[in-house]
Amino acid sequence: MTDADADWLGTKVGFTLKGEGNGTEISFYHTGWKSANGHFRQSSFCWALYLRILRKFAEEGLHVPYSERYHF
Repeated sequence: MTDADADWLGTKVGFTLKGEGNGTEISFYHTGWKSANGHFRQSSFCWALYLRILRKFAEEGLHVPYSERYHF
C-alpha cells in the first residue's frame, strides 16, 4: 500500500491461487497492520462482507449493489 488511509500504509493486500480438484482455491490476505485498532476491526469486517458477496456472485451469479451490501 503506497497511497491510502494512514492505518493502511505499509500493509499488503493480495491473494494466492491453488489448484483444488476441478477448481481453484483462492486465499486473500491483508497483512502488516501496526495494531489491531478500531480501523483494523472495521476493515476486517468489510473484507469479510466483500468476500461473501464475491462468493455469491461466483457461485450463484448474484449481483449485490453497493447500496445494499449491508442488508445482504
